[in-house]
Amino acid sequence: MDKVIQYQKIITSLIEELAAHSYANAPGIERQVVTDPIHHHYQLINVGWHRGRFAYSPLLHFDIRDGQSPCVNEHGGQASLVASRKFVVLR
Repeated sequence: MDKVIQYQKIITSLIEELAAHSYANAPGIERQVVTDPIHHHYQLINVGWHRGRFAYSPLLHFDIRDGQSPCVNEHGGQASLVASRKFVVLR
């Protein structure tokens, strides 16, 4: 299987699993999965209303570039690809 296709499946599965968990203390916040398989961009974001204010917060952002998939969080930090609840480096 092509590496990019493998990465796409792992990333999509991971962010869909994480998106299934909601916040008990912020019922107006929804986790959304944003995917662009053509350009290899994947995001998990929080969006909605909380305490009368609109909230938008990217939680995870994955880009597949040059056969590797770094994960960038909203603080600009970088980590290895997270897969199946474990940190895994895919190369």
